[in-house]
This record gives sequence, structure tokens and C-alpha cells, in this order.
Amino acid sequence: MSARVELTPQAEEDLADYLAYVLEQSRDVRVMDRQSLRVLEALARLATLPRIGRRARGADLRPGTRAFPLRDTPLQALYEVPDDGIRVLQLRHSRRDAP
Repeated sequence: MSARVELTPQAEEDLADYLAYVLEQSRDVRVMDRQSLRVLEALARLATLPRIGRRARGADLRPGTRAFPLRDTPLQALYEVPDDGIRVLQLRHSRRDAP
């Protein structure tokens, strides 16, 4: 049984915004598709070892929120760890303020 990855509406919006930016910059749907796959694969790997991320701090974050940079992307996932995987709260670009 694989670990579950749940994206909140905010995380889905963050991913869509990132992919729209990638498409705008690259003008190539294949580049956008590769980035999408990288993000989803990184989240699936993270779900198998969910406590690997560090505890995130910030006034806008819930207690227990964790942060982890997603390999081969400029994004970091802010997430919670329910019993059966991860719940991604936000995807932040690494150039934004880190939690």
C-alpha cells in the first residue's frame, strides 16, 4: 500500500501557478509536463518518509507543519502528517520567505 498525498486547494493553486509560470517562461508544454511530474514524484517520495521535513515556523502556519524542499524543483512543500501519508498545505517557491 502506498502512502497518500493530499493537496489542499491552496497547494493545488500554488502548483497551477508554478506550472503556468514554467509554461510562460519556457513556451514548451513538455517542459511544463516534466516539472509537473517532478513535483508529483517528489511529493510521493516525501509521503513515504513524511517526518524527514523540518518543523516549519511562522505566524501563518499551523502547529505541526513541516517543510521540505522538493528535489529538482525550486519549490518547498509545507505539509502536515496524518496517519496515512501527507497533506500538502502550500507549495512555496524557494525565493519566497522560508517558514
